[in-house]
Amino acid sequence: MFLLIIPLVSTLLVECARCGDAPPPAQLKTYPLHNNPHSADISPGEKFVVTEITTNELIESGTRRITEIVQLWNFKEDRLVAALPLTQFDTKASVTASELEPVHIARIVRFSPDGNVVVVIFDQTVYVLRGSDLAEIRRIYPVRPAPVTQDYAGLAVTIKSFVNSFEISPNGETLAIFWASDFTSGRIDLFSLSTGSYIRGWETPEGWSASSNGLHWHPNGRFIIVAIPNAKSCQSSTHQPDIFGFDAETGATRYRLTSGMDSPRVIVTPDSRVLAVPGPCVHNFSHNHSKLKVFDLISAKHLHDGSSRVTGVGYSISASADGKRFLAFTGEVRKKFDWGDAYFYYVDVDRKFSVWSLTEYAGIVTSQDVPNLEVTELRLSPNGRYAVSCGKASFIFDLPKTSVPD
Repeated sequence: MFLLIIPLVSTLLVECARCGDAPPPAQLKTYPLHNNPHSADISPGEKFVVTEITTNELIESGTRRITEIVQLWNFKEDRLVAALPLTQFDTKASVTASELEPVHIARIVRFSPDGNVVVVIFDQTVYVLRGSDLAEIRRIYPVRPAPVTQDYAGLAVTIKSFVNSFEISPNGETLAIFWASDFTSGRIDLFSLSTGSYIRGWETPEGWSASSNGLHWHPNGRFIIVAIPNAKSCQSSTHQPDIFGFDAETGATRYRLTSGMDSPRVIVTPDSRVLAVPGPCVHNFSHNHSKLKVFDLISAKHLHDGSSRVTGVGYSISASADGKRFLAFTGEVRKKFDWGDAYFYYVDVDRKFSVWSLTEYAGIVTSQDVPNLEVTELRLSPNGRYAVSCGKASFIFDLPKTSVPD
């Protein structure tokens, strides 16, 4: 039996980790971000970056001061332009970081399309700030949806919602908030940024909203696109619609697409293409070999799988606001064998991202290996000249204007 296993294991260990042509690699110039921000966004002029951070300071024996701060940086000069503390509290020095971190607390920052406003959500409070110096303009207090009781394995479970994401409409007038839950309920609420008033809201179709990569405004400002997996994360898809297009004026579900993926991550283009990559589930090298899927939002037709150059994609996808580029995670995953316990497991070989043209899917560049890269917060700048990452690997990456020569 042992002799039969050896060839099989050897074959699996040397199997190609990513088959397909990635964009040309390059050692991208990086600008470091300070204090490992939870969220970051680059200004429309691509000169400034706004971040949300947590500081943890020992102020005296036995006491720590925890502060949530929004910061505005000129990232090329590494110069702090403005800072605004959102909240602050003191606690015992013995309290661990995990005890201080509430479950599902929202920390998100975004520039408005014209750069005049910065919008921040911390927990359940929205701060509308001036884009030049972070002076507070107003606050918005969204109302968390009422708890929902659902049946789970024969038990009645009451669940609460949390903010999964928010985005500003292309005209800069409306804020859309997506409320998710750990079960199958979700909701979208719209607010006026100029007045702070509530506009409208609606329940999203039943699905595992917590596994979504958030809401996305169609560039025409008329629709909001959300991928809501219809199977629990990392379980088989039921092959029912899991990408939805909502009418922003009425909340009606106008479009339904079926991705065939366990937990699709999506973006939408000005010409109504929906690009989807698989989420954080890895099954038998599925990430290494997976291809971009492209759908037509209006007809729901599956157009094609990108091209052979868009393979090995997964985990996250982001598009530039000008509709010219998109980014996806392309790190390699390999299968290894544990001889002691006789089972296979998966490990990251590297953590990279790649950038392609949104028009013809031509590869532009693949980054260097970025240890500790967090794929959940990896975004392109408005004009696609920079990419920003948050978390343990917090950088702004300077991207080439054209593709890197082979």
